[in-house]
Amino acid sequence: MRRRFRLEWLLALGGVIFLVIGLASGWDEISESFDWTPGRFLIALAISFAGLTAVALSWAVLHSGPERARAFRSYLLVQPAKHVPGGVAHPMSLISASSREGSVAGSTTLFLRFSLLLVSGGMAHGLILLFAWDQTLLAVGAVIASIGAGAVAFSSRLAARVEEWIPKVMKRFGKDDPSSDARRPVSAVQTLGAWLWATLGIAGLAGGFAVLASSFQGMPSPVVLAGAFGVSWAVGYLLVPFPAGLGVRETGLLLFLGSTVGAGPVIAASVLQRVCQMVAELLGVLLGGVLGARERRLSRTTPDPVTPEP
Repeated sequence: MRRRFRLEWLLALGGVIFLVIGLASGWDEISESFDWTPGRFLIALAISFAGLTAVALSWAVLHSGPERARAFRSYLLVQPAKHVPGGVAHPMSLISASSREGSVAGSTTLFLRFSLLLVSGGMAHGLILLFAWDQTLLAVGAVIASIGAGAVAFSSRLAARVEEWIPKVMKRFGKDDPSSDARRPVSAVQTLGAWLWATLGIAGLAGGFAVLASSFQGMPSPVVLAGAFGVSWAVGYLLVPFPAGLGVRETGLLLFLGSTVGAGPVIAASVLQRVCQMVAELLGVLLGGVLGARERRLSRTTPDPVTPEP
């Protein structure tokens, strides 16, 4: 356990050092090309907050009935947990919050399906934009891979197999899926709706990045910026040990944009996007707190049903 803890913090520290070195080595180029306006940040913040809200709606759609509002609120409240080293604080907090509020669908397997939808949505959004801009063999192969990821997410038979397989694997490691006994099936309509909201959510985050990256002279088209971010975000999401894809996302952006502009402006734009997203997440926590307080107030004012006397 101690070794694992050290590895998690070492990976996080390595990501921070990577960003610091990139900023320091390209500082001259950053200062020369940076054209900052507060209005640009506010626009990016609004777009990013809309994207985070759409992702929260994606998680909520996978639930049923009154659980949806609780799932939406829980997702907003636990968003900052993904910055904790190790990458597991966010999913564990989300599953735990859903279970505490009586969401029988808030299981490990449901989060796995949600993650598949997020990754396939991010890849589809990013690669379609890149393919539309530059028809290269890499983009064609990536689009095919994205379609394959979407097929995995939408295959109800495979999803059912995964839902049977995950608890067995967890038991082999001495862990249980707390809601496996009361799991509700997720319909194809729910899955499609969640995928659409997830894709819109990643598009919002990518749009926020494109707005901020455009502050640097020499950056390519916003279409390319948004596409590069979508793919890089999805890869960073898959590499769980790195908190919020720290360092991994920047490496992907450098692969797509490094030949157009220097490494310094690309990393600086990514750091700006991370700061903007953190502010948006804090706004999400505030919104989640307000919704929770409103729900508690309504529950106190709603009279209990009167049972007739025999």
